[in-house]
Amino acid sequence: MKIISKIFAVCAFIFAICGGTHAAHAACSIANLTKCIDSACDTAPEYGAASRCIICGTAAAATANPALANYKYGGAVTGLQALAIGYASSTVLDTRNAPTDPGKRYAWAAQQCINKNAGCTADDVAKNYDKLIDQSCRAALSEKEYESTFAQWKRNQKSEGTCRADIQNCMTAGARCGMNFVNCEADTDLDRTFAACAIETSCNNLGTDFSSGVGADPTANIKATMVAARDAYFAARTELLKSTVAAHQSARAKRIAAAKAGCTDGSLKDACVADICGYISNNGCEGNAEKKSIAYTVCGYIDVACSRIK
Repeated sequence: MKIISKIFAVCAFIFAICGGTHAAHAACSIANLTKCIDSACDTAPEYGAASRCIICGTAAAATANPALANYKYGGAVTGLQALAIGYASSTVLDTRNAPTDPGKRYAWAAQQCINKNAGCTADDVAKNYDKLIDQSCRAALSEKEYESTFAQWKRNQKSEGTCRADIQNCMTAGARCGMNFVNCEADTDLDRTFAACAIETSCNNLGTDFSSGVGADPTANIKATMVAARDAYFAARTELLKSTVAAHQSARAKRIAAAKAGCTDGSLKDACVADICGYISNNGCEGNAEKKSIAYTVCGYIDVACSRIK
């Protein structure tokens, strides 16, 4: 994974997982958030300003600079576990099972610290910690190394159109959201699926400008398109259900009106008597008062039904 996908991509990576929540939150403590991420990303003080870059930035920092060539988790640098006392606090992580890959470690630490610090979001991480890693990587790498790493990432980057198609195909698969978004009606389900698909298709860092850290995020635009498509489908389904219910209600009202009219003019009972007489005799009940009386008795339920029609 290239340097850009490890640093500024973290916002897209965890926003899709943790984003979409609109409830009110307490204000984020940037100081606590930074300390929390530092407990996983700034644990090699012997490397000075380069610490964050080699631990949570890019593997290139540990090889491009000869002074950092021996950096290894559990090797030249040890003690990356959080302190036994207080590691469950909002500012310290237990890193015993943390990823060792720089990009994955940063994403892991950011998500863990967002969970620990009320009110903090992926945007808070991107706005405040991304720049610290950027500064650290500029310190760890020469200007030429820094720029060449970014240039390589740009060459390997997918186009927005390709990512849009790839993410859509991934999300609409039956095991994901499905063609009709049946498995992603809830925002949390869609967020989780989009995050997984963005990463699987290598589109979670699409369009990020590493040199400036600014600019529109095409990945977010693709997600917005998917959300709009999902919402449009369910809105159309709701309208279809409403029209179907309205049609049934209209048909029922017409049947009730016709029944009331038949009760009022006696046509319903006359029709019933005619049917019964047809069963009793091939010639009906004409001229046979006894058979006609039987037919009227059988059709007595019509009177009961008419008395109950509302």
